[in-house]
Amino acid sequence: MVSGQDDSYAVLEINGGIGKSIMATGVCRAYAQAHPQRRLLVVTAYPEVFLNNPHVYRVFRSGSTPYFYDDYVCDRSTEFLLAEPYRHEGYLRQDRHLIETWCQANAIPYTVAECYGTSLHLTPREIQLTRNMFTRSKPVLVFQPHGGAREQGHKYSWNRDIPPHQAAKIVTAVSDRYHVIQPVHNNQQPVTPGAEPLTLGLRDLFGLVLVANKVLGIDSCVQHIAAALRKPAVVCWVTNSPTVFSYDIHTNIKPAARMVDRCSIDAYIHQYDFAGGRQYDYPFETEDVFSITEIVKTLL
Repeated sequence: MVSGQDDSYAVLEINGGIGKSIMATGVCRAYAQAHPQRRLLVVTAYPEVFLNNPHVYRVFRSGSTPYFYDDYVCDRSTEFLLAEPYRHEGYLRQDRHLIETWCQANAIPYTVAECYGTSLHLTPREIQLTRNMFTRSKPVLVFQPHGGAREQGHKYSWNRDIPPHQAAKIVTAVSDRYHVIQPVHNNQQPVTPGAEPLTLGLRDLFGLVLVANKVLGIDSCVQHIAAALRKPAVVCWVTNSPTVFSYDIHTNIKPAARMVDRCSIDAYIHQYDFAGGRQYDYPFETEDVFSITEIVKTLL
């Protein structure tokens, strides 16, 4: 127990992917600063994100919370931080970072910090083993051109992923200088030609990003990992907003392709389907969304 804490609790529940859990570490920091006397409990599908986090008392894997109700919910002093930031005006207006919106939605005092206060905590042993594991003959470039949940219906999301033919051109353009490692899971696009595919546990993925020479990705978990480790990355944005999801230490690449106005009868709270399922909403005039030259220049 952190010095000064009493026996009162606060519960933060996280619904979403790895990146959202990493952003939640910034929420944890803000809450701990405002309420140092409380013990913060986190419920998430990715408890590995919160290991060794000094702002978290205990972390529970979603669906594995034995006696949680009796131990914590029945305590009348427990505070619940359950407001969903994706339904809050700050996110819908796309005018502030999601971590700031998340804090506002749960009445947590918030002061902007480096990388919005996100953090990941690797042990010296993990870092040393990671350096040994990912040593290659050339400097390592971690490249995440595709993201999304394992269970998503579409392996390629046009509204977030780098088009596969452009990802292949990027790898070809940098292969003389870098050994390209592509983190993958089995529900993503085929591996980009020329890249080394690796399916890793989360802690190993954190270590890979930390020891890599360069990081290139999209609005997905790798860019959040890099920020939490204070590792500058190059991040390509299709339709998602850097204002909402990015960090000042990153270099953001926006589409070079011209967008056209399209009105979708299916757009409700969000303009685009996050998984890229509505092909008729595609807003660009071409499949060549990015300038390959611009991306490669940031890596050399």
